[in-house]
Amino acid sequence: MEETNEWKRFALSGKVEDYLRYKSVCENASESKEKSDAGLRASDGDGNQGNSCR
Repeated sequence: MEETNEWKRFALSGKVEDYLRYKSVCENASESKEKSDAGLRASDGDGNQGNSCR
């Protein structure tokens, strides 16, 4: 949601500072998502694994 607000601010003003603020918000959101997904894999306890030990 904050990304959308920052993008609108940039779109209206066209200022480099507003674009950099938008990019900063996007990067922070991306880092937060990566941290919350840490250690998770698509194959954990989920079906057949071709190269797993049996």
